[in-house]
Order: sequence, then C-alpha cells, then structure tokens
Amino acid sequence: IINDLLKTAQIDSNKYKLHKHSHNIVQLIHESIADLQTIFELNKQTIVFRGQKQSIQVSMDAIEMKLVFINLLENASKYSYPGTEIIVSIQRKGGYVEASVADTGIGISKENEQRIFDKFTRVDNELSDTVTGTGLGLYWVKQIVELHQGSVKLVKALGKGSKFTVRLPLWVKLSS
Repeated sequence: IINDLLKTAQIDSNKYKLHKHSHNIVQLIHESIADLQTIFELNKQTIVFRGQKQSIQVSMDAIEMKLVFINLLENASKYSYPGTEIIVSIQRKGGYVEASVADTGIGISKENEQRIFDKFTRVDNELSDTVTGTGLGLYWVKQIVELHQGSVKLVKALGKGSKFTVRLPLWVKLSS
C-alpha cells in the first residue's frame, strides 16, 4: 500500500519518469497473459488473442506498460465469472496501435462509468465483496497511458461485460 501511495504521489506531482525505448507491444501483451495464466486457470477462464501476431514496435516504458496490461487483464478476470472468455485484441490503426481487453463479466453501471479512472475508486457490484484492491489500478492505467501520449477508453454494457482499449503512438525510427 505504501508503494502504491508513493507511486500515486509521484504521478500526481508530475515527477514520474518513464524510461522509453522501442519495444514489441505484441510480445509484451503475451508476456502479461503468461504472467497471469495461473489466475485464468484457477478461474477456468480462457484467453482469446485476436489481431496482429507479428511485431509492433512502440516507444514505451515496458515495465509500466506491462503493468497497464496486467491490471486490465486482472480486472477482466476478477469481474468475470468462472468459465468465461477474455478477449485480447491488437491492431495497427494509422500511426497508432490499439490494444483491447474485453470480458463478458458484470460490466460497469452508468453512474460508475464517469469515475472509473478516478483515484481510490472501487465499484460496488455483485462481485465487489470477493474482489480486493486499492482502487488505484485504473487510475494508474490512465495516467501511465497518457504519459505515453496515448489514451484509454471504456466501452461497456452493464451485465454484458467491459472493454478497455489502449491507444498508443507507434514507434517511428527517425532517419539521420
């Protein structure tokens, strides 16, 4: 909790520094999925990967972006029932890459939709008694993605799941 609060204070004070290099975001997402495989197996959840399988280079802090995708994947698992699918997709769109994590879980209500990315937000729903957390995960997701000059959006349908899409600029090799 102390580390969570220190990271939040650094982000809030604009003192948080990224260490950006060119990384393969497709590989990073596969690593994130592999890191959580035990959780998916325990919950009897299936991960379906759709979209581009070859390398997509993005200028990013790989450690922080991996935390973004781990957070989105963990939330998809936590707020979905056992035996469901979590769909991960990635594709290039112009000078950007869009990576999405979609679940068929309980979704997010209209009243919580606007505050889901706020600090210390915990959504009250039928699974919230069994889900732990600080309410900082989606706040960090948004802040880290925006520090990468990207965006994150929520597409949801209450009772039909949620889809979070991260949009990041592609890495462009400058000629000398």
